[in-house]
Amino acid sequence: LGSLFLLRGKPEEAVRHLAWVVSRQPRQVAAYINLGQAYAALGKSLQAQAQWRAALDLDPQNTQVKSLLDRGK
Repeated sequence: LGSLFLLRGKPEEAVRHLAWVVSRQPRQVAAYINLGQAYAALGKSLQAQAQWRAALDLDPQNTQVKSLLDRGK
């Protein structure tokens, strides 16, 4: 649901839903990635990078996360 809000241009709603997912499924890499993208859409780059680093901690070989972090520097 959070990803759908993100795709529909509603990052505030996406953050709310994705934060809930992350709190209940802390090993869900995609949720961290999408949560980071929602924060980035809101102009909250520090929060976005924190979520992407959490995703990278779970999946160190994830090239999507590495690319997102590189762009955020």
